[in-house]
Amino acid sequence: ERDKIADKLKRAEEMVNQVLSEVNVDKKGADTDDCYSCLICMEPWTQSKSEEHNICSLACGHFFGRSCIIKWIKHNGDGHSSK
Repeated sequence: ERDKIADKLKRAEEMVNQVLSEVNVDKKGADTDDCYSCLICMEPWTQSKSEEHNICSLACGHFFGRSCIIKWIKHNGDGHSSK
């Protein structure tokens, strides 16, 4: 049972690394500060190489904090709803 769980976690981590892209964001010209918050935890993301909550995006174009979307994918599987 533990091996199955460990295997699922490993596959989830590999998938996360394949689908996430780090993004650089310029706050100039933004309509609201909401554009700079993680859609999962609603906290501002960071743009430092040493931070775990850097902004990243999935293929759908939605932005998330890296640590939040990694946790979400590990818990919920390999996809999310873009609706």
